[in-house]
Amino acid sequence: MRKKPTYDLDWVYSHTPFKKILEETCDLKIEKSKIQNPEAPGLDTSWYHYMIRFNFPRFKERFEEIKKQLLNTNLCRNNKEYFDWINELGCSTSEVCHVIIDGCIANPEGSFEWDWCDDE
Repeated sequence: MRKKPTYDLDWVYSHTPFKKILEETCDLKIEKSKIQNPEAPGLDTSWYHYMIRFNFPRFKERFEEIKKQLLNTNLCRNNKEYFDWINELGCSTSEVCHVIIDGCIANPEGSFEWDWCDDE
């Protein structure tokens, strides 16, 4: 018997439910690299850096269509908190950043660099 998904934060980070939709509709591209910073012998600190490229003008143009697709994901259909969050989503870069970080990146810890490309 198959166990029913919990659709909690751990599930979101392991399944990145919004990534495919944003890749197809807005040319989302995420590059992840590990940054090493040797501070002292035997002590090594490292973190991840994400380069995120996203076509925001295309997102704005297709906002309502994209929002409907996001609401139709298993995550939103089975988790009221995420449904309400996406349903109240506004078309601003700051809100889209949260959607990308929380719904498109597995375990999003590190630094982020954004490239809001234009239609050219």
